[in-house]
Amino acid sequence: MRARTLETALAIWLFMLGGECACSPPTPMVLPVTNVSLGNGLVRRGVALGIGSPPQYLSFSIQGWWNDTWAYNTTQLNTYNGTDFTNNTGCDYTAHLEACTTLRGGLYTQPQSSSTHKVFDDVDAAGADDSDTLRRLASSMWYSAWLQDTLVINQTISLPSYPIGMPGLEWSRASAQNLLGLGRNSTFLTRLKNYGHIGSRSYGFWWGQTGWSSNLQMDGQLVLGGYDAAKTTGPNYTFPLGAWTANCPSGIYLNVSDLSVVLNNGTKNSLTKTATLQGCYRPDLPTMISINNDPYYDRWQQYTGLTRSGSSGGVDYNSILYDSGDTFTGSLNVSLVGGPTIEIPNDLLVGPQVVIDQDTGAITTNSSYSEVLINPKLNSPQPFYFGMQFFSLMYVVVDYDAGTFTIWQANPTTASDLVASRSACKDSDGSSSGSSGGGGRKSSLHKEGLSAGSIAGIIVGIVAVFAVVAALVWLYLRRRNNSRYNTAPSQASGEDYALVDRKVALSEPHEMGVGMVRCEADGGVAAHEMGSEPRAHEMGSDAKTQGLGSRQEAAELE
Repeated sequence: MRARTLETALAIWLFMLGGECACSPPTPMVLPVTNVSLGNGLVRRGVALGIGSPPQYLSFSIQGWWNDTWAYNTTQLNTYNGTDFTNNTGCDYTAHLEACTTLRGGLYTQPQSSSTHKVFDDVDAAGADDSDTLRRLASSMWYSAWLQDTLVINQTISLPSYPIGMPGLEWSRASAQNLLGLGRNSTFLTRLKNYGHIGSRSYGFWWGQTGWSSNLQMDGQLVLGGYDAAKTTGPNYTFPLGAWTANCPSGIYLNVSDLSVVLNNGTKNSLTKTATLQGCYRPDLPTMISINNDPYYDRWQQYTGLTRSGSSGGVDYNSILYDSGDTFTGSLNVSLVGGPTIEIPNDLLVGPQVVIDQDTGAITTNSSYSEVLINPKLNSPQPFYFGMQFFSLMYVVVDYDAGTFTIWQANPTTASDLVASRSACKDSDGSSSGSSGGGGRKSSLHKEGLSAGSIAGIIVGIVAVFAVVAALVWLYLRRRNNSRYNTAPSQASGEDYALVDRKVALSEPHEMGVGMVRCEADGGVAAHEMGSEPRAHEMGSDAKTQGLGSRQEAAELE
């Protein structure tokens, strides 16, 4: 009887070990956030994706709640109520196509592609998600046309017959680039998962650094199907995804317990006082943060003693402009409820105004103004937005299959340690976690992650498991031998004792393959090196302020 018990225990242990090794999701994909070379010979920072054959590479900004992929184009592909859109660049406020090309992050020219499958007037017929065109917001994409073409991700992976939306009208000057929709029903993430290129509908995002000194310039990254642990530091904090709302369509909320301006003399003044602000994730917005004028920007002016000259109409749209002699020299602290305090240093917050030269399309600087990457917006029910450049300092992972998102303080480094998201090793039907009409938001964060002690404990536990298995095998074999050679069957016990054959069918030992992701409760880790190191790019210094330079009034974000 005891021999059978040992055999059962051994089988259970081996089954558990086998289960640990059975999950091997694809290695997460890394797309650099970098200066992408455009068709006009210039560059625009973003994620590089190619459309068509041969691929036309465009620079995309990521969009946190839209679900489709949007590319501005140069050819007439759409009419609406008799209106003929002779081109869909939406750049009627620029004098030259070169400037428009840079602003958009490149323009798609459909006749130059040999792989265009079909042009559609209907989003559903194209196989895209119709949520971007439902006009639940006044700023939803209007008068769009659709086609299917090959979407090139990198040198080895492409998505055939992929639906591309082409805006008939500009969506927003604040989000002027081509847009990669990474919402909870993202066509991009879903296609990649369905084709087996990633293990979960998840992504990690780090903007990189675009400071004004060479040591504060670094490419960022968009990691698909996981995240890069090397780009994170300290504990992580995990939230549930909230519901779609007009104020925060992404459902990704971060509460701000304090927003403080720190002056050069060390004086710290709170812009929020005792109020807790509901913040919203907006990686498509070009600034660090956006805050309501009343009372937060009003207090900013009071504490800094500076008077703005206007708002930028350049690359960092709607950011504060000061005359160069009135430069802000302090820093900004953002404290998250239950989470870390993020310090925004001056050299990432302030710099010369960045503009697009109207004649040449080159991105350059205008040293007549200093630019603070804060957007004082018209008062709205959503008082605070986290823009793309805030993610120079914070790393975010959004996992739709798990229904969560996680943040860390960012660690700027070229090292890489890719980790598949937790949901990659769990059963998932690929459905959207937390639909646009349901779900709720917790008011606080909870820590999640492994401390050094926890990791050490796991290692000790693994060693102990193997020791126990070895002991069970030894005891089992010893008792089996004793049973065969030293003990006769007992007739009085009422049980049949059979001699155990030496060719017992036990599970083969499992060995962790190279690069395999462990399926543990915390998601499991696989370490990989990036194919190439990110590259830093200098911005030009020659300045012209024509066209896409400065403007005197701030516009609403939405």
